[in-house]
Order: sequence, then structure tokens, then C-alpha cells
Amino acid sequence: MKKKGAQKPKIKLKQQELEQNEKNLSEIREGQEKYSNGLRKVSEIIHPFSTKDSKPQTSTQVESLLEEQAQNFENIANIYEINDSKARL
Repeated sequence: MKKKGAQKPKIKLKQQELEQNEKNLSEIREGQEKYSNGLRKVSEIIHPFSTKDSKPQTSTQVESLLEEQAQNFENIANIYEINDSKARL
């Protein structure tokens, strides 16, 4: 027969694991949100007219904004340790 006191360290360990898993999940969701926002931003950038003032965008403006967004994606990949095995960034 096992003593109840022997279960306390296991329970504490499982609680710590659960807390760590919840923290990891929160970080993953934060990264997903940043990535989704980045995709939305790209969609706005490539639109022929500015979503802010409805003026036509030049290719230079679009290129500059896309470069900024590419850097943002690269930062997300670095922060969340996403491996770029195909060297696309």
C-alpha cells in the first residue's frame, strides 16, 4: 500500500509541468497572432491602393513596405526559434 505523502512530490511535479506547458502554449499563441497580423499586413501592402488614404501606391512604396514585413517575419522566426531549413528568409 502506498502512502499518500509519497504522492505529493509527484503532484507538485505535475503542477510545475502543467504551468510550463501553459506558458509554452501562451507563447505559441502569441507567435501565431504576430504571424497572422503579418500576413494581414502583407495583404494590405500589396493592394494597389493604400488602405489608409486610398491613394495609388508606387512599386517603390510596396517594395519598401514588403521589405519591412519580411524583416518582421524574420524577427518572429528568431524570437520563436523557427527553423528556416529552406533558407527562405
